[in-house]
Amino acid sequence: MPHRARLLTLLLGLVSATAVAGPSADFIGTGQLAPCPSSPNCVSSQATDDGHRIASLAIAGDASAQMAALVAVVRDLPRTEIKAHTDSYLWVVFTSRLLRFRDDVEFLLGPGDAVQVRSASRLGYSDLGVNRARVEMIRAKLTAAAAK
Repeated sequence: MPHRARLLTLLLGLVSATAVAGPSADFIGTGQLAPCPSSPNCVSSQATDDGHRIASLAIAGDASAQMAALVAVVRDLPRTEIKAHTDSYLWVVFTSRLLRFRDDVEFLLGPGDAVQVRSASRLGYSDLGVNRARVEMIRAKLTAAAAK
């Protein structure tokens, strides 16, 4: 096998191995959302730097009401797949329409009304603000649903 083909096979294997584990493996291992990488394609309510920091989501009610509100909003969004769902954790994969890029979005319910959120692209360096816009859109839909 030529050197270039071996390198490509190795890289594809590494990409598929990391894609299978997913963010829920980080959560299960630590009980917290993974930190954002240094690249600007991730936002998290647990980040400490301004480039990655986004406000947590405020959802009134107990944990079951909070999760029901999140799931209702997420299920109505296009090209979504719920990958993990527990009483306090939700992992959703969003797939872009054109190039089929996949972004992982995680929600972690905690004490009180604050819901921690992390949205990150799997590939690339910049997401052109897509992850931040997605979280803000989910926030707006949750606010609108609560006002009904």
